Amino acid sequence: MRTKLLLRVSFLGTNYCGWQPQPACAGSLPSVCETLQAALRRAGVTDGAPVAAGRLDKGVHAMMQVVTVTVRRSAPAVPGPARDAELAAIATRLNEALPADVRVLRALDAHRKAHAMSGA
Repeated sequence: MRTKLLLRVSFLGTNYCGWQPQPACAGSLPSVCETLQAALRRAGVTDGAPVAAGRLDKGVHAMMQVVTVTVRRSAPAVPGPARDAELAAIATRLNEALPADVRVLRALDAHRKAHAMSGA
């Protein structure tokens, strides 16, 4: 079963070529999207691509970028304290896998049709 997470992400864009990969930056600076996607894989959250509420240029910072990502679950998420703890643990695992200049402020369950670009 597939579900969606909404991540609230903050980052300092100084060391990044922007949100998405840019041909002009190839080999020199990573994108924030590539960095977050690698952390999602390393943390065992998903191998899917994160989608942001907007694209940002090279060097731009974000205080709270809204990102959605599709994840696989064996059972539906049940709201409550246990799920809140699970979501907090996901944010912690992601932050452990991310460089210090990219932080997941919070992970939340999102509606299955949620999309950061059209519903942020």
